[in-house]
Amino acid sequence: MTSNLNIDDLTLAQLMAALAGGEISAVQATEHYLSRIEQIDRNGPALNAVREINPAALQIAQSRDALFLAG
Repeated sequence: MTSNLNIDDLTLAQLMAALAGGEISAVQATEHYLSRIEQIDRNGPALNAVREINPAALQIAQSRDALFLAG
């Protein structure tokens, strides 16, 4: 699953449609959002917009992708 989508420009409904349509994987979306959190909250202004990140987020995304591929 590869995509040229700009995730930052998608609404939640568009993101869900892209996931359901296989245009983007759950892992890709999760990695993107984890990276954005790092960029903005850790290296930019101290917004602290996200208090806690699930340490199993990527594992959960991988299992969701596997379920999607299995049908």
